[in-house]
Amino acid sequence: MNFNSPNRGANADQPSYPTSKTSSTETNNSKMRAVVLSVASMTVGVGTLIVMLTLIAVIPLSQLIVGGYHKNQCPMNPMIDKYLIVAGAAGITTMVLGILAKTTGNAGVYYVSVLLLLGLFNFAWFIAGNVWVFKAKSKVQFDHPEDPSTYCFHAVFNCAYGNIIVTYCIVGFRCCFSCFRATARAFNI
Repeated sequence: MNFNSPNRGANADQPSYPTSKTSSTETNNSKMRAVVLSVASMTVGVGTLIVMLTLIAVIPLSQLIVGGYHKNQCPMNPMIDKYLIVAGAAGITTMVLGILAKTTGNAGVYYVSVLLLLGLFNFAWFIAGNVWVFKAKSKVQFDHPEDPSTYCFHAVFNCAYGNIIVTYCIVGFRCCFSCFRATARAFNI
């Protein structure tokens, strides 16, 4: 037995542990913080998924319905209603093929190739729609159909404009959410 040790007595051979509760409290706080952030991340993930799927389904359906029902009612630029019809049909096709590839577990070369081509087409068509809609925005009017150089039926133009803005919002939200998830993964949260 070492009598010069500060741990004299019966427990001299046993290791000493810190008596301070700060280290265990800090560990518990760290664990609690990690649990709270994990739950928040999962909740945001599930909530975001539901909102995103709803919006993603509503956008092409509204484009297809409004564009098809009000076909040829935008004489100032007839491509706006065509933009709605094609964007809606391509969006629904992309969604259906994506769901089929996921549910059947068959994400082979065929599905991936078709989805890639559809994605590229959707992107190019979206850019074209932006050009047609934003070019017409400054001179469009909804009250005088007898002036075809500036008239567009309000539902057609507003649907195209609104869907473009919502699409930009969704893309921005997804970028922010992806950054949040990447940060959470980087810190093992």
